[in-house]
Amino acid sequence: EGGEGSDAVERMRIDSSGNVGIGTSPSDKLHVHGVTGDAPKIIISEGEANSAITATKNSPTNSDLRFQTLISDSLADRVIIDYSGNLNIPNDTGKLQLGASQDLQIYHNGTDSIIEDAGTGKLVLKGSTKVEVRGSNGEDLAVFAENGATELYHDNSKKFQTHPDGAEVVGH
Repeated sequence: EGGEGSDAVERMRIDSSGNVGIGTSPSDKLHVHGVTGDAPKIIISEGEANSAITATKNSPTNSDLRFQTLISDSLADRVIIDYSGNLNIPNDTGKLQLGASQDLQIYHNGTDSIIEDAGTGKLVLKGSTKVEVRGSNGEDLAVFAENGATELYHDNSKKFQTHPDGAEVVGH
C-alpha cells in the first residue's frame, strides 16, 4: 500500500499458496481479471514483437479466447476458441496444419475449402460403415459403403452403382 496521502490501490496479489491474482484475488495459479470493456490480456513479447492471449466477453456468461500476433503494429486475431467450443481461424490465408511436418492441411483459399495431404503419403477417409460425399445443398454426390456398393450421383440421382458381380449404369 502507498504511504501517507497516497491513493494507492492494490493491483496484484500473491497469496500464501503462491497463486497470483492481477485485478482480483487469485483462485488459481494465475488469475487475470479485467473490467467490463477492458478484456483481460496476457502479452508475451520478445523485443518489439508481441503476441497476446485475450478473453473477450460476449454476454454476462459467455466469452471467447483469442490468440493474437502482431501485424503492422497492431494485434490481429489468429485463432479464436468461441464460447460454444468452436475453433476459428478468422482469415482466408490461415491453415489448420497437423503432423510433425504440417503435412495435413485444412484451409480456405478465399474461394474453395481444401483438405490437402501435402506430404509423401496418401489422404485416407474412413467411415465406420460408409463414406458419403455431399454437395453443400445436401445432395448425394458419391456413397462408398464398407463391404458394399459404390454409388455415383448426378443432380442427386444415382447414375452408377457397383454390385458383388459387377457394375450397373443407371439411365444410360
